[in-house]
Amino acid sequence: MALEKNSDRLGRNILTLRHRLKMTQSEFIKVFFRNPDGSPMFSVAKLSNIETKGCSDPEQITNVLSEKLEIPPSVFHLRPVEFSSVIDSLLKDENSVSKIHFFPSEDSPTVRQTYSSNILEVLSDYIAKNITAGKLHASDRLPGDRTLAELLGVSRSAVREALKVLSAIGVVNILPGSGVYLAKNTRDIFTLPFSWTTLLSADSNNNIYELRVLIERETVRLATEQHREQVTNFLRPLIEYEGAMLEAENYAEIHKCDTNFHMGIATCAGNELLTDLLFICRKILSFLNALGTSTPNQILALHAEHSRVFYAIEQGDSEAAQKLIVDHLKRAEQRYMGLR
Repeated sequence: MALEKNSDRLGRNILTLRHRLKMTQSEFIKVFFRNPDGSPMFSVAKLSNIETKGCSDPEQITNVLSEKLEIPPSVFHLRPVEFSSVIDSLLKDENSVSKIHFFPSEDSPTVRQTYSSNILEVLSDYIAKNITAGKLHASDRLPGDRTLAELLGVSRSAVREALKVLSAIGVVNILPGSGVYLAKNTRDIFTLPFSWTTLLSADSNNNIYELRVLIERETVRLATEQHREQVTNFLRPLIEYEGAMLEAENYAEIHKCDTNFHMGIATCAGNELLTDLLFICRKILSFLNALGTSTPNQILALHAEHSRVFYAIEQGDSEAAQKLIVDHLKRAEQRYMGLR
């Protein structure tokens, strides 16, 4: 019975390692289990069997992996949570990771993303699946970090760090002494795999701004050409209110107007996918750029740009509206970067 238990444990730990490295089964075999002539030691079907049912020859498997990773074979027979902690430390060590030679396959554009991104994806995937299954609902309390670590096969520290990021972008609320709760709006969680890739990349700002420009140019076009009356009726009182808040120097309220301006146009455009993509773009940008637009001159410029976009939409001039929204977004980017 102990042997069977150790075998199952080995399989689960191998699965955890593969998930950490963000590899498909065929990629995992290419990296770790190749004969001297380059041929695979075993098939994908056999690896799948090992991961789910364990292995009849654990010594061979652990020797190959431990040699490649330069860790003792006994590590693979640890309890899953303990194994996860060891792998956590290993993957945070760039010297250790650099010893692994990756062989990317043509059908997978990314063999291994960052360690942090992977933990976030594992946690967000767990939450999304439980929402879909009806086991988690908006405002529900999540299991504690110890339970999540056990369930996901990761370390408690990794879970805590991932929860901090989820909290920062508004997916969960962390209440000291009470626990972690899902936010009231759970739709965000289904766009998170997209978020992690962009949020943790070196060119996050540039990538997101470029995508945002493409999305907003199209939402302005659709709103002007197909839903002009609806978008005009929405924007007119908003622009007037924004002007009143400018005179009152109520900059916090103007920030809300800014969000309503852009998201309102997108909603009026009538394309839910574009609206959702813009929503997550803005959320990521707010996470990356903590300061945003704040000086009186910047607020004045923002209101003037909003007004020009509105007037172009009101006149039904789609071309002008598209050009103005692009100009506005480029200036907004410069303001966020402190260049204007």
